Amino acid sequence: MMESILRTAAIQQGRQLDAVVREAELASPLGRFAIAKEVADVCLFLASPLAAYITGTNIVVNGGERPG
Repeated sequence: MMESILRTAAIQQGRQLDAVVREAELASPLGRFAIAKEVADVCLFLASPLAAYITGTNIVVNGGERPG
C-alpha cells in the first residue's frame, strides 16, 4: 500500500520515486520504514506462550508514527 501511495505522489509531483521514498523515510520518527520481520516478530510473540497473560490490549507497531 505504501509503495502505491509513494509512487502516486512521485508521479503527481514529477519527482523520482526513490527521492520521494527517502523523504518519507526521513520524515518518520525512526528515519526508516519497518521491515516485515519487525511486524512478524510481534505477531510471533503474541502467538507464543510468552504472551499468555496479555489480554484486551492493542499493540501498536508503527515506529512511533502515530499514537496508538
